[in-house]
Amino acid sequence: MKKQITSLLALVITALGIGLTSSTANAATETPISGVLTVKYNGRGGVNLLDSNGKYQNQYVKRNSKWKVFAKANINGRLMYRIGNQHQWIPATYASIGTSTPAAKPATKSVAKNTTRTSTGHGNNTVLVGNKRTKVYHLAGQEAYKISPANRIYFHSVAEAQAAGYRQSRR
Repeated sequence: MKKQITSLLALVITALGIGLTSSTANAATETPISGVLTVKYNGRGGVNLLDSNGKYQNQYVKRNSKWKVFAKANINGRLMYRIGNQHQWIPATYASIGTSTPAAKPATKSVAKNTTRTSTGHGNNTVLVGNKRTKVYHLAGQEAYKISPANRIYFHSVAEAQAAGYRQSRR
């Protein structure tokens, strides 16, 4: 009797699982587009990105930030735009699409609890300074070793710096 109930329960769970994941974005349903997406969000924090299966990721984009958009797709009944890899989809309800292209900017993970503010004088809560020439970033409190102003780039998180191809200073 237990074996029959277990088999029936497994069948029901499988049937429900198929219904929940049947509308995913993949190469067949993804439509390539190009342009600039501006994040339109009036709440606190940022918009949580989703993956191609409609599952929320630990990645956020800030209000009014601009991103290059690569594709659109219908994921779990919602129109979404891809602004990075297959784990970086934003719902269309939080997006406005334009046609000019900004410098490509990868989506970043929110690591606010691990960041500290520095006194860089730029007023944008910058926590890291990087060298465009050497692709090395320096954490708050580390000396920036005489980086020319023309070679300086500022990041808000370690994840943002690493996503841009920078490595941490060893000193």
